[in-house]
Amino acid sequence: REANAESHYRLNAMLSSSSTLNAVMCHRQWAKSTILSYVDPTHQIAYCPRDDVRFLAIISESQQQSQNHIARISNCVEYNPRFRDLYGNLAYGRKWGNKEIVTKNDVRAIALGTGQRLRGVIEVGGRRPTRTYIDDFESEKNAMTIEARRQNKRWLYSVVVPFKDKDLGQIFM
Repeated sequence: REANAESHYRLNAMLSSSSTLNAVMCHRQWAKSTILSYVDPTHQIAYCPRDDVRFLAIISESQQQSQNHIARISNCVEYNPRFRDLYGNLAYGRKWGNKEIVTKNDVRAIALGTGQRLRGVIEVGGRRPTRTYIDDFESEKNAMTIEARRQNKRWLYSVVVPFKDKDLGQIFM
């Protein structure tokens, strides 16, 4: 193992745990965004057992940033030949767009932005996110002042945390 690889093993252990609130702090170029917003969501799609329901929410500073993550995931599921050989054709479930996808094995993934209202995101059946990935949800645009950072924190704890599934929901940031 390389010197910094140990932290990747710890992140993988965290993703495999049942802990509900998880935070990772690391330096730039460490691949946190790649792991939390692409690798693990794609893994959740690939390994979703039959009769299991998974709802993944990806939250970034803007919805457009999150949509870029959804695009990477859907592109892998749809076009990656290795993925398709191993897991079959899971693309084009009930929804297949830039803000939301639902795979053929009923894994739902949505793109959200910081401060966005989450009412109306829960579909009929009332399922809440089983995994929420929060990646770079603050930037120089929405965290310049102490009050702006307070608003972000308030939104995180009063909107995002209660938004997760009460039994299975996990948040990774």
